[in-house]
Amino acid sequence: MPLDAARALAAGPRTREISWTDRDVRLYHLALGAGVPATDPRELRYTLETRLHVLPGFATVAGGRPPGVIDALSVPGVDVDLARVLHGGQALTVHRPLPVAGTATATSRITAVHDKGTAAVLVLRTDTADADGPLWTEEARIFVRGAGGWGGDRGPSARAEAPVGEPERT
Repeated sequence: MPLDAARALAAGPRTREISWTDRDVRLYHLALGAGVPATDPRELRYTLETRLHVLPGFATVAGGRPPGVIDALSVPGVDVDLARVLHGGQALTVHRPLPVAGTATATSRITAVHDKGTAAVLVLRTDTADADGPLWTEEARIFVRGAGGWGGDRGPSARAEAPVGEPERT
């Protein structure tokens, strides 16, 4: 099935409204194991309604159906076999603390298509903002086996450097 890089890159952005509640946040936190032990005051902020803080990773699931593979593969110029698609990577930048509940607009578009020879990599960028401004930016890389070989830009090939030193926050 064909992949038309120029057409995929020229496709307009797709916008959708997402919303979440404090219940969604608490369920996400519990699924990760946050709030344990329940006697630790530092952990209570992830499960106690009156002091709820949102872990940044919640952005990847906010709204119930996060943008991703299906959004990227339903863009004009992308007609690929789903059996040949793999999750190639993901990056998340949170611009400010996430609200406990909210409604936001998520705008997604293909920002790059790389020719890896025997495969292609689609880069899907999603910018999410609410009435107060940007919340987060997510970039998903979708690896499509058998879709390369058209002579396009190979894109980055180097592995990311391992972080040095202690984390800023835990």
